Amino acid sequence: MAIVPSKDMKKLLADLTREYHNNLASSLGETYLLERGITKEAQNYFHLGFVVNPRPEDRAYDGMVVLPYVAGSSVVGLKFRRIDDREPKYMSSVGFEARRIFNPNILKGLYPKIYVTEGEFDTVILHSLSIPAIAIPGANSWNPVVARALRNRRIVVLADGDGKEGKGREAGQKLGKQILTSVDDAAIIIMKDTDVNQYYLDHGGPALKEYIGWKD
Repeated sequence: MAIVPSKDMKKLLADLTREYHNNLASSLGETYLLERGITKEAQNYFHLGFVVNPRPEDRAYDGMVVLPYVAGSSVVGLKFRRIDDREPKYMSSVGFEARRIFNPNILKGLYPKIYVTEGEFDTVILHSLSIPAIAIPGANSWNPVVARALRNRRIVVLADGDGKEGKGREAGQKLGKQILTSVDDAAIIIMKDTDVNQYYLDHGGPALKEYIGWKD
């Protein structure tokens, strides 16, 4: 079960989210997001941000894109993504519970089908196409408790197939199998040699919808 942040921590996370989001306009972070096909509308909806002049304790995140995890009306954690190829590509705020899901508020809607991606940006792209989706980043982040929220609807896992040393495909299949064993009506689609975000950039929205079986 994910840890619920304290009232003071929620306020701090909300303040940081607002500050980092205000930093995004005309920044290197905004350029990076636009190049990945993430529109300004999507940036605003998900409160994406960019770290500039951070607090001393947050200097490790300087120059990184910010992905707030929002549950209900509260920010419950912050994840950071480098805009270059240095490792680690992702970092999380201190105390952030990794087994949370990204975009959980979509589960409150009466959608008969919901897609599950491995990456937050994949879910952002699907949202821009009006496709309901959540992200569960990493094969080790599946929380069986989430299965209760996925009941009574079709769940389709869009597993990465980037093929880097076989790890991308293996992780995607692992996550998919975990969900298949926990959810009655679930299926896996392997994004052959790619992921949702890259497929969208390479082929466009209509082709992506066709590939994953989404009908407007």
